[in-house]
Amino acid sequence: MYSYFKLLLLVTYYQVFPKDVLIQKLNESFYLPNHFTTDLLKENKNYRIAFSDQLEVLYRTLTGASPWEAIEFRRDINKKNQEAIRKAKQIKATQSLNLYALICHKSFYESGPFFLTPNYYGARLLYNNSHRQGKNQILV
Repeated sequence: MYSYFKLLLLVTYYQVFPKDVLIQKLNESFYLPNHFTTDLLKENKNYRIAFSDQLEVLYRTLTGASPWEAIEFRRDINKKNQEAIRKAKQIKATQSLNLYALICHKSFYESGPFFLTPNYYGARLLYNNSHRQGKNQILV
């Protein structure tokens, strides 16, 4: 049975990835934690950033920005805004990576950094339904 977090990925990204690619991603071994900032900055870990709120927390942690500034930064990164990219390249995230290099490297979406708002409602419905019926897996 998929964990709630994997179901959250499924319902959020089902329109972005083809079915077989999404199933492969759900079965990969990397862990996508929600409160992850400290672990994400350890370069030897294979953590990924999948959702908009994760990028916003990371940006706020590294810069001390307000929530509104973090939302604006995430929106600009999603739009590939050159000013936001330049700004991210000036923020040191780890010993060897700036923020832009880190989010490109850790993005769940391989075509470049793009972060979706998690579909908590859809994941909760799917999770509750699968547990209520006692099913061992979710069929996609």
